Amino acid sequence: MARRGALLLAAVVALGGCTAEAPAPATPAGCGLVSAREVSGLMGEDLRARSTGSRAALGAEGGHVRCVTRGNGAVRRVTVDVLRHPAPLSLDGRPCRTGWVYAGTPEAYSPACQDAVGDGGRTTLLARRGDYVVTVVVARIDRAWAGDPEAALDLADSAGTRLELG
Repeated sequence: MARRGALLLAAVVALGGCTAEAPAPATPAGCGLVSAREVSGLMGEDLRARSTGSRAALGAEGGHVRCVTRGNGAVRRVTVDVLRHPAPLSLDGRPCRTGWVYAGTPEAYSPACQDAVGDGGRTTLLARRGDYVVTVVVARIDRAWAGDPEAALDLADSAGTRLELG
């Protein structure tokens, strides 16, 4: 009798539509805008990401899409921001306390600002792709930013290619 009750209970549960809901998948590092492997190469493996804006909005004036990938601690992060900005972009209004550096070759380079922030460092690279500006920010808990401009340029190129920007 107990066995029949257990079978009946199992049938009621199955027919009643009780299902275990799978957790929502976490946003991968780089949010699909850039290679998760490149981001984890800069920051390690324990990462979380969030995305704002949309790829569809990029065609609109002022449209943007952004991905912020954070590591453990509030300081470590990689931010990739793509903004439709067909007008020329002036660097004069952007403060850069530590100094501007350039990534790429002399024929084709992108400006990068390296700033000391507290005990850490931040590299902000600006790259134009047609009517779009791709900004990549690499923030660290230390100032070990020797390769950051080139890494940020790789991420900017990756975002441009994935989004099929001009």
